[in-house]
Amino acid sequence: MQYSLVKTYNFKENIMEKLEKANYENIQEIYIKLLKPLFMPRLSKSLNLNLVYSNQNKIKKEEEEEYSIEQDILEEQTLIQERLERRNKAHTEVIKTLFEYAKNHNEFSLQQYLESLKDNPNLPIMLEEKLIFMQMLKLYAIDGIDIDEWKNENLGNQTEANGEFDLSYCLQNLLNEDENLYNISAIEVKKLDEKIEYIYPKINEEEEIAQKIEMTNLKFEVKLNGKSTENL
Repeated sequence: MQYSLVKTYNFKENIMEKLEKANYENIQEIYIKLLKPLFMPRLSKSLNLNLVYSNQNKIKKEEEEEYSIEQDILEEQTLIQERLERRNKAHTEVIKTLFEYAKNHNEFSLQQYLESLKDNPNLPIMLEEKLIFMQMLKLYAIDGIDIDEWKNENLGNQTEANGEFDLSYCLQNLLNEDENLYNISAIEVKKLDEKIEYIYPKINEEEEIAQKIEMTNLKFEVKLNGKSTENL
């Protein structure tokens, strides 16, 4: 045996028949009871549950947007910092390789120095944004490097680099590796009356067109502490 759990409502018996039997005196009361739910006062908006969930969604969306903005700013700052560190390293590497080559050559050209770097693993970062060429021109603009003068003016002063070429910063880092700075006293830089063409090495085989740069060749004259070098 099955029992129905649904309680039916007899609309005909409870509504229609009562309306048919109702007289004018009590029909108004019946209509009021029927229509009363339609005229009940509206609930306060503060009791609306949709409003609660809606506010939560807005807060969540705002938090997600704030987190996204913070992440973008953090990623941008990280990229900027990485670029500065890479450029600082490249500037220092240029001066280091220049001194390493100069210690065995009392006179050499920019072209010879560049050719000596072809197997250097740090060459790619030195070539970024034409950094090594700009650095050579800046050395020419300041008439080269005078170690004694630099020591008198800067030795002991810690320099913070900002990604731009700072000779004092580079020499300070080099001094940490070799306290005698490869026994070099000075490197004079002069301009030669000739042009050189440097072809960038291919980073991968997919590169069809090799990048190249043309600039005035430079001459480097090296002075050592107490002795001179011989051309190799």
